[in-house]
Amino acid sequence: MTVSARLLKLSLKLLEKQKLLTVYSTQINTMYAIIDDGGRQYKVEEGQELDIDLRDAGSGDEITFDQVLAVSGDDGVKVGQPVVEGASVTAEVLAEVKGDKIYVQKFRRRKDSKRRTGHRQRYTRIRVSKISGSACQASDLKSLYKLPISLRCFGGLFYVGCFGDPDCATTQLFG
Repeated sequence: MTVSARLLKLSLKLLEKQKLLTVYSTQINTMYAIIDDGGRQYKVEEGQELDIDLRDAGSGDEITFDQVLAVSGDDGVKVGQPVVEGASVTAEVLAEVKGDKIYVQKFRRRKDSKRRTGHRQRYTRIRVSKISGSACQASDLKSLYKLPISLRCFGGLFYVGCFGDPDCATTQLFG
């Protein structure tokens, strides 16, 4: 073992004894789903806004997508064959919006015949409010990552985990 590794172990032990070392995880694994709507596939997360094909729904209405092809959560990725059973995505309608203008030009040579028309596609803008169908919901993930995670040393091995919490997994870092 090198001198720098020994110093690192000793300093970590000292900080742990003085209760100065508590690591809070800042990374939250967001839950996402892949849905099928109108022949297109969208990867959506909670709180995401996206434009879908026009629907007869007013602002504030709820839309439920049952064609969920895959769901990812803390327990892994569930891929359906072709859809995930019991999974759904709920979204709130925000507004009806128009896309970019597309110009169509028709031209026949030597006949002095030209035509230019424009088109703007209409879309429904939605905000994804809930993804269900996984064993672990996104609200459970947020509360899980707010737990204090500490670094401990037992018998020369360093561990990261929520000590004292039986549901939290402990991981060995290095020895």
